[in-house]
Order: sequence, then C-alpha cells, then structure tokens
Amino acid sequence: MSRHDMIPVNSPWPFYKWDIHIVGPFPAGAGNVKFLIVAIDYFTKWVEAKALRTITGVQRHKKRLNEKRTGWVDELSNVLWAYRTTFKKSTGETHFSLAYGSEAMIPAEILVPTHRVANFDETANNEALCENLNFVEERRLIAAIREANNKQQIVKYYNK
Repeated sequence: MSRHDMIPVNSPWPFYKWDIHIVGPFPAGAGNVKFLIVAIDYFTKWVEAKALRTITGVQRHKKRLNEKRTGWVDELSNVLWAYRTTFKKSTGETHFSLAYGSEAMIPAEILVPTHRVANFDETANNEALCENLNFVEERRLIAAIREANNKQQIVKYYNK
C-alpha cells in the first residue's frame, strides 16, 4: 500500500475583499439618521448599506442627496434590491446570482404567481438550488472573463 501526502483543499472565500464608503451628511431621515456606510464586494459587486445617526472617525467620501430629502432612508432597501437583481452588461449576470448561484424571486412573483410559483415543489427546488451552487464558481469565472473582455473593449475604444 502506497502512502500519499495529504493535500489540503481550500474552498473559495466569497466576499474576501470589500470597499467601504461613508457618505453624508444627508438631510435627517427617520430615526434622525444622517450618514450612510456602504460596503461593496470587489468581485460580485454585492452592496450592503447601513444608515447611521453619527459617524466617528475619518469620512472617505462626501455626497449629498438632493431628491427625497428626509425620505432617503426609506428608499435604501429598495435601491439595494434593484441594484442586486439587475443584470449587468459587463458580466451578463446579476450580483445576486453571482453571490447565491440563482436568480432572486422578485416580490411581484408572489403576488401575481408566475410558472415557477404556481408549480413549486420543495424537494425539486432544494435539488435545483444545490445544483446551482455546484456551478456558481463556473458562473463567477465566466462573469470575470466577460468583465475583463468588456474592460479591454472600453480601453480599445478609448485609446482610438
């Protein structure tokens, strides 16, 4: 019997590199919040945001919101949902699909049932989700290649 050295296999680490911005002050919103901390994952471009009353430390960016005035806090979750579930030309994917391996179900699909809702089978759905997760790394690689190609085309156009 031959002896083989153990070779550890590292699994990918999603969300390993983030870009964080502090924006504001905005007009005071509900709960007297005036600032926003926004974190963006470098690869998937996934966005997380949190509204805060005060910021301690150094502000990296200042940006003013002219429309909606105090209602911007209420719109934040809707803006993030739209951003996460909109197809991006550069990758051909949504940020949600690159993070979770499948497309998000929009709330309207529950109110006005689509084929996927009307024919829902929990067992089949769980199997499909697991299958999608098996291919998520491939989808991310293809998206990275598309994005690199898109950037090369932009550079080529710009340098003409």
